[in-house]
Amino acid sequence: MAWSDCVAAVRKAVGKDDLSEDAITKLLEQTQARSSRYIKQGMSIPDALAKAASELADEKKLAALIEKRNALRNAAIRMDLQERLVPGKEAASVLTLLTESERQGAFRNAGFSADGLGKFRARKAQGAFLADAEDAGLAKAMDARDAAFEQRVMTEIERQASPDILPATGDSLAVKAAQIVSKHLEYTRAALNAAGAWVRKLDGYIPQFHSSERIRGAGTMADRERWTSMMARKLDWDRMDVLE
Repeated sequence: MAWSDCVAAVRKAVGKDDLSEDAITKLLEQTQARSSRYIKQGMSIPDALAKAASELADEKKLAALIEKRNALRNAAIRMDLQERLVPGKEAASVLTLLTESERQGAFRNAGFSADGLGKFRARKAQGAFLADAEDAGLAKAMDARDAAFEQRVMTEIERQASPDILPATGDSLAVKAAQIVSKHLEYTRAALNAAGAWVRKLDGYIPQFHSSERIRGAGTMADRERWTSMMARKLDWDRMDVLE
């Protein structure tokens, strides 16, 4: 196949006639990288390439729709902000809208600032989660920071989408905790998407947290090598050896 034919085929697959050749080259590299992962999992080369190409084409189409959605949303937000600017004092108006920094004068209570809104939403989400945990009798179990209990919760989260993937823990509190965690993760995902993000739903997803202080240690090379060695034993290298 000539390069021009390849370009035309890729543009048709992703539904973008103006897709640049640089973007097409990157897309082909991503297809090769993703297909390598499937081949390692035992899939035939033709099937792996077809699966990778189909997935990436769908993702590119979805990305285009998200881009259009966000453009319309941003235009509406921009119009709303422009209506709230005070003529001749635009810079001060923007500063107040972002931080609500001026408590007195013409801009006092000019609006619910971006900073204040972010903190409000975070506290609202945290409060709802803690209330559900309290109602379910999980407060003590969660405060204990018991690694074994947390592992059982993670197991039950994974079992929600695929019950046969792991044996049941037999821990009723872990089951309740898994349901509550999944409920609030989904709420957060939906809230982020409503604000302009696009976070996919991943069954069995569990947030991972890293302590920067524990990673850094005393800041020595030995501390760095210790953390690197520990992480290397825990990573699934078959899924991470090729970056897209």
